Amino acid sequence: QRQMCIRDSCPIIEERMNTYQEVRPLAAVGDGKELIQWSERDGWAHLYLYDGEGNLKNRITRGPWHVDQIVKVDEAKRVVYFLANGKEKDENPYYEHLYRVGLDGSGLQQVTPGDYFHTVSMDDNAAFVVNNYSRVNTIPRTDLMDSNGRKLMTLEESDFSGLLAAGYQFPEPFKVKAADGVTDLSVSYTHLTLPTKA
Repeated sequence: QRQMCIRDSCPIIEERMNTYQEVRPLAAVGDGKELIQWSERDGWAHLYLYDGEGNLKNRITRGPWHVDQIVKVDEAKRVVYFLANGKEKDENPYYEHLYRVGLDGSGLQQVTPGDYFHTVSMDDNAAFVVNNYSRVNTIPRTDLMDSNGRKLMTLEESDFSGLLAAGYQFPEPFKVKAADGVTDLSVSYTHLTLPTKA
């Protein structure tokens, strides 16, 4: 395809789709000598490694699941940390987890385990993770972890004692099957909220 340049600026990575084009920010490695691109080119959202000239070096992630965003790149160890969902079997496909993988696509590892939605932050050196996790039917917690997923300490746990004493009941998650009786409807990962106990 012919690239369109504006003055002295030409695209480094170009991607075209016949439908809506969703994008995420590029992650630069080595002051731009390499770039990590998020793309839905194969129908799933995954990461791809390019050189600084826009030549594809390799895929980083693959499979029937969705990479949501890059969290941190550890350039020294050549590891990228990212949030993704839909990868863990028998789990709500909307729950996000933190993963790590080598820039060559090797060593994919889940960092934040557990059947919860995880919101994370990492330090600049990609050594520690603050992991906030919860579901509609659990008490939210925050842990400090190392970058391999080992829990170091609990930082915080929400206090629901007043709510529970007042009769609060956690919502009950449920899902339904499609007409074939086999397929879980992804839109049906929802919950039932019961009235407060008298």
